[in-house]
Amino acid sequence: MEKNPTVGTNSVRGFHGLTCSTSIIPAAIYLDGSNTTMEDITIIGSSSSQDGILIGSNTNAAARADALRNIRSGGSLGNLIHISGNTQGQPPQPDVSDVTILNASQGPQSSTNVTIRDELTNTTLTDASIGMYVLGEPVTVGSSSGYSRFTTSPNSPTWLVGTASLGTTSSCPANGTGSLYTCTNSSNCSSTTLWACASQKWIPIK
Repeated sequence: MEKNPTVGTNSVRGFHGLTCSTSIIPAAIYLDGSNTTMEDITIIGSSSSQDGILIGSNTNAAARADALRNIRSGGSLGNLIHISGNTQGQPPQPDVSDVTILNASQGPQSSTNVTIRDELTNTTLTDASIGMYVLGEPVTVGSSSGYSRFTTSPNSPTWLVGTASLGTTSSCPANGTGSLYTCTNSSNCSSTTLWACASQKWIPIK
């Protein structure tokens, strides 16, 4: 597909095995529909101001329960996958929710700056490959709100599992603040099984 975006994919089963090349539009693919699957997609751009897949940019449409698998950059892009921060109604509800991204990666010829940009959680991931990124729905606690989310990227808050004890001096990345670590080996972690990342240190919780 050359120089023509896919806009508004409502009631479409999905796209599989697509190679998309673009040089003149802000995004190669616009995903503004729900229940859509995109699999084995390679996107070749030519500018750091371009998005590969832009999700939820149309304020008159919702992009919910979409699944993206094996999305790959083969050229220059600003963001391989860009989740819009658009909202609708009162109280505001996001245009994008319940989105699953599996295996988003920058290819060997890629000069992509960002693999996943999520405006709803203010997350920017530049990992060369991200195994999983799942964005759920907004969660309100009192007067504050956030989003349910999980990612395998170590450069964003996530929940890690292992068999080793982290002790009291192990360091964690600054952009991992808020991450949790669970030790599943009772002999190694008899006194502490749960740690939280804060101030670049793993802090024992329980």
